[in-house]
Amino acid sequence: FAKQVITALFVLQIIVNIAAQSPAIVNGDGIALWNVTTKTDDYIQENRRQYNATLQSYLNEINSIKNSLEDELLVLDKQKQLVLDTIQETNEKIDPLEVLSLPTKHCVQKYRTELPYASIVKEKVETCISSARSYATSIVSTPTSYYNSLNNYYNSDLRTNLNACAKSHANPSLNYTLCVTTAVSGYNIPHSKSIFITATSVVW
Repeated sequence: FAKQVITALFVLQIIVNIAAQSPAIVNGDGIALWNVTTKTDDYIQENRRQYNATLQSYLNEINSIKNSLEDELLVLDKQKQLVLDTIQETNEKIDPLEVLSLPTKHCVQKYRTELPYASIVKEKVETCISSARSYATSIVSTPTSYYNSLNNYYNSDLRTNLNACAKSHANPSLNYTLCVTTAVSGYNIPHSKSIFITATSVVW
């Protein structure tokens, strides 16, 4: 709504200031036109800068979340290795105790079952990491699709609409300006709709 108000004010400003601020140009029919080319082109360029900045902001958010999730998975992988190293060190310490004496052998055999198997730990953690990575991809799938849709519109559909304005109306002319403002406001950047994802960590 705010963008539509700004667009309307822009058009009204052009109409009000045409006679006062712009030199007249007389076309072949003797009808006075005013040089609104610069203002209209500036309006287009300013909106393009705004679109590009917004798209880059969205892309930065998506990449930030993806990188954050991947960093957590790397930490988990390192923790997995620490656990495996601890299991190996423990086995290396208790194995000799089995042959030291009958009491120590009995003790080791009694409690060895409580020691996790390295192969099982490795498999479970790696399965968790794989599932989490798929989950991370699904988290950013919707905002990525949203970004791609906006990017396609701004770099394809909007350009087509602006080219149609240039083909249909003389530049400068008020009709051209109105056509441009209508095309630009036809698909507003939804500032109120954030694609920021609140989940910044994976729950295992």
